[in-house]
Amino acid sequence: MRIDADLSEPERAAWDAFRRAETVDLRTGDLARDDPAASRRWGQGRAVRADVLGALLLGARQPEPGCIAAVRLRGALITGQLDLSFAEVKYAALLEDCSVEAEPRLDGARTRLESVALALARRAAVRCPG
Repeated sequence: MRIDADLSEPERAAWDAFRRAETVDLRTGDLARDDPAASRRWGQGRAVRADVLGALLLGARQPEPGCIAAVRLRGALITGQLDLSFAEVKYAALLEDCSVEAEPRLDGARTRLESVALALARRAAVRCPG
């Protein structure tokens, strides 16, 4: 099954923007509504499955010729768990004002980035169900 065959609108936007490292901004412009602490009220219009992000970070799409590829999201609700355990992560992820449903699994991940965990933690409000 191809992961790009069943994408929601925000996932499709992220999928398409990845090849040129373009930012997908899902924020509303209202600071109170866009606060990651209020993400339980965001709804599916801002949801991006962690599996989609994982596929992109692991090379499901290639950069457009002459461009750098990266996941760049603002105001997204990342659903599911991003599992990059023991993977070689090929691309960067910048998640600004995002809410991450589950803590990413990065055990043994190899990356050219300083730290995938730092990139995710600095830019996303990590909310783990208790």
